[in-house]
Amino acid sequence: MLVLLSPKADKEYKRINEPDKTRLNKTLIKLSKNPPEGDIKKLAGRDGYRARTGGWRILFDIDHEYVNDNGEKGAIIVYEISPRGGVYKGA
Repeated sequence: MLVLLSPKADKEYKRINEPDKTRLNKTLIKLSKNPPEGDIKKLAGRDGYRARTGGWRILFDIDHEYVNDNGEKGAIIVYEISPRGGVYKGA
């Protein structure tokens, strides 16, 4: 599956230090598998899922209807990457 970052997630991703970014990259690769792998849970009280990577959380949705240029279906839409302490406060 294709992994797409929202503008907000992309902006935060670019600010992350290299060791954490390397860990997040590994998690994003696991999310691209079909079905997604890793420490993933459905969010309570709102739509979406979260993936846990150390002190970071990746909030995302799965779009099964998305079709990329190669005709492959499905995409992971990452809408937030934040430290564990503040990621859920925007809900």
